[in-house]
Amino acid sequence: SAIVVYDDHGIYSSARVWWMFRSMGHENVAVLNGGLKAWKALAYPTENKSNTPVLKGNFKGTYNNEFFKNHQQVLDNISIAEKLVVDASANDRFKGLVDEPRKGLRSGHIPNSVSLPYTDLLKNDLMLEEEALKTIFKNRLPEHKNLIFSCFYFPLLVTSVFFL
Repeated sequence: SAIVVYDDHGIYSSARVWWMFRSMGHENVAVLNGGLKAWKALAYPTENKSNTPVLKGNFKGTYNNEFFKNHQQVLDNISIAEKLVVDASANDRFKGLVDEPRKGLRSGHIPNSVSLPYTDLLKNDLMLEEEALKTIFKNRLPEHKNLIFSCFYFPLLVTSVFFL
């Protein structure tokens, strides 16, 4: 099956859902650029929830541990710097200038990580064109580093996080 994931308000959690499908072996998945908001702005059709029965699919997820880094792997990487941790949270959160919105978590970032807020990859709630994205990644991330992407900072416990 082809799967298209989307958010109500643009691109936010849909990218995480895309990643989760990929991490479980589903290759034919895409993110709707701009989400439902952009779809509606273009006057494309929508429908209310349907009670039409849907056939059960046959997808069998296959966990790929290469998509995940655990707490200890991230801690070990701080000292050896084999991989570059790229933090996609807002720059003010990365710098610890604002309170962490999740209760009980400290603000700031993983030591030796770099900031690349996901919002820098968007314009008017749409993903930038491929060439613009390539330029951003080339200019802001060293080509020779293996990358770990993080969308949040767990100062105490990282068991299964959104890393690639």
